[in-house]
Amino acid sequence: MRERNVSNNPFSDNPYSAPAPGQPPGQPPKAPMGPKPKNYLVLAILCLVCCGGLIAIPAIVFATQVDSKYNSGDFQGAQDASNKAKMWCIISICVGVICNLAIVGIQIAALAAEGGF
Repeated sequence: MRERNVSNNPFSDNPYSAPAPGQPPGQPPKAPMGPKPKNYLVLAILCLVCCGGLIAIPAIVFATQVDSKYNSGDFQGAQDASNKAKMWCIISICVGVICNLAIVGIQIAALAAEGGF
């Protein structure tokens, strides 16, 4: 079997001869990826503190996965993690609003039962 001659000559016809910066030698160049998806990390942390508590934890987990997947070249995985982080943030906000409305309703009912109104 013939061995391939990989030279360091940047002017050679071999596409694997001069790797791009950060690209391992002997591998084809990576396909261009789209723009980095939004990671929603700040929103997920705010949801954890202000809204849903434990329901916001999956949002934080998925939000932290976006950057690492994008930097490793997994654009589809980064987009999927971004969509899941957004979904869990929305769920957390909805649960937080519903719970807060229920608490306010219970407090109003308690005041009305005491005759405070």
